[in-house]
Amino acid sequence: MTAALVVTVLVTTNRWNPLPQLATWWDKLTELSDPAPTWQVRLGGVPDVAAVMATGSVVLASRGFVEGYDRFNGRQLWHHDAHWALPAGDVVVMRPRASDPDANRAPDTGYSVVEPVTGAVLWGDRDAIAVWAYSDRIIDLVCPASGDCRLRGRLHSAAGRQLWAVALPANARTIIGADPALAAVRDPADSFADAARGTPGPMPAVIGIPLDGRVHIVDTVDGTKVRDVAAPDRQTRVVVAGERLLYVRAVPADSGCRFHVEAVDRRAGTSLWAADGLDLDTASGAGCEQRKDPLGAGNRLIGVRPDNHPALLSVADGRAIWLGVPGERVLDTDGELAVVQGADQESVRVVDLLDPRRTEVWSGRFGPHAQAAVTHDHVIVTDGSRITVLSHVGPTPVAELKTRGTVAGYGPRGLVIASGRRIGFIALSA
Repeated sequence: MTAALVVTVLVTTNRWNPLPQLATWWDKLTELSDPAPTWQVRLGGVPDVAAVMATGSVVLASRGFVEGYDRFNGRQLWHHDAHWALPAGDVVVMRPRASDPDANRAPDTGYSVVEPVTGAVLWGDRDAIAVWAYSDRIIDLVCPASGDCRLRGRLHSAAGRQLWAVALPANARTIIGADPALAAVRDPADSFADAARGTPGPMPAVIGIPLDGRVHIVDTVDGTKVRDVAAPDRQTRVVVAGERLLYVRAVPADSGCRFHVEAVDRRAGTSLWAADGLDLDTASGAGCEQRKDPLGAGNRLIGVRPDNHPALLSVADGRAIWLGVPGERVLDTDGELAVVQGADQESVRVVDLLDPRRTEVWSGRFGPHAQAAVTHDHVIVTDGSRITVLSHVGPTPVAELKTRGTVAGYGPRGLVIASGRRIGFIALSA
């Protein structure tokens, strides 16, 4: 009581003001990262997608809106009400949302293409029910009231000039929304999945549209439908990997699951290569049900061989590009670099896959739950308490920070971290 009385007297007589010290202590306790972000903002909702655009602006989207920010000072540049948004290189694809959705009975279809610095709408389409946005092209799906649906390839610019159109069955109208799932390999950097949506790569040369148990193979270069295929049985999963069709089979065996992988030509259907015992992390449970797509990225497949050695294989010919030791795990790859967690669950190293010796070009130590993403410009490694960013060239460290936040987005000039609705921008060099 005496101490409380003394403090009260000091404060009321202006002899001592504890508020600045308390404010400093609170700011330190709640800071988003150390060192602090270049700037930070508080959104009206938890971000669904974030990106540092090729044009330099930062795009943040949450349920109901999408906004653009100046990357130098965090000043808001523009705002749109939107159901969803997909940043894509030099444009943002979004589905506009009426200010009063309950009063607007217009169908929930269509999209607009927005310039990311000014927020100006460049062009749009009112009829598309599904959209895939890539760094160089847009693919959309339209389904008239009667007749077949059409899958279309379009340019970012030139008012979205149509490059090609492919007919799909009328029941493709069940495919809706932003970036619907394709029959494709699964990126191992699953913890970066939301961040990766903001920085897509170029349009794949071949995509697989899953529909009623069949995969419709579309060549996006020629703009033609190659054919559609179905899995031969319930134990086989069919996906597109690079320019190959991949058949992954898993059946119960005495000691787990027995796997068989076969790659076939997408047009002729002829077998190109096959591997017995290669586990691509598709199956789980006693029945070996394949509930997940096979692991792969950068035209590489990521699996474990029968001898329990992890491996990176070429999609084209099945050749082993890299072999690890039992207990190691590939965190991510782009086909040029691979990030590998050691069997000790602490060491993480970056391997140059283009070097015939598969040279280790960087290494560090992280917690047991380390995750990584290999982007076009950087390699990002995090373990939940700190983030290390390396240049893709070298690679050499360009940023190291302690944070409780997660990586929400990235791009050539920076990193976006988030903790709830708090967003911070970390400026990066290449």
